[in-house]
Amino acid sequence: MSEVADFEELEARLGALAREMTDDDRHLEEPPADLWASIEAQALSVASVTSLDSRRRWRSMPVILAAAAALLLGVVVGAQFLGGDEADSRLVASVDLVNDGLQVPNPDHGMAELIEEDGSYVLDVEVPDLPPADGYYELWVIDTDVAGMFSLGEVDGSGRYELPPGVEPGEFPVVDISVEAHDGDAAHGGQSIWRGVLDV
Repeated sequence: MSEVADFEELEARLGALAREMTDDDRHLEEPPADLWASIEAQALSVASVTSLDSRRRWRSMPVILAAAAALLLGVVVGAQFLGGDEADSRLVASVDLVNDGLQVPNPDHGMAELIEEDGSYVLDVEVPDLPPADGYYELWVIDTDVAGMFSLGEVDGSGRYELPPGVEPGEFPVVDISVEAHDGDAAHGGQSIWRGVLDV
């Protein structure tokens, strides 16, 4: 029988004994004057020593059970928390970012994934090491007529970029990374290094 089962059986037996006690059992009489001296003499005459290991195990059992329960609760809550995150995130589309026919030649390519999170959209962009540029790199979403576009910010490597509120990916499916000059002009400079079209 396991220690947990032994502990539960002992606890049940003690509870049953407590319920069977009467008022007479609870009445305490004055012990004889030589009682404690007699007990002490008998205890000193015992040659063997009782091990305290079993008593220590019984005393530590509630602590062990409480720790195990806390650990189990943490695992369950953590699993629910992680599961909730996955349920709120959805891959909508992905596209290779290529350099075919663009103004800034580069043999490498990258990737962009469109993710929906709680009703909003983000782009997860993976790009290789960016080559040195006379300026900086900027990420855009553009409509198929190249008439409207939104900047998602400066790019200095792979990362996650939020689409502005109200921008529908289906209306701006072109993902573009451009090389921009430090000239104070917020418009697209016309020099792109990678581009792809999301199928949304």
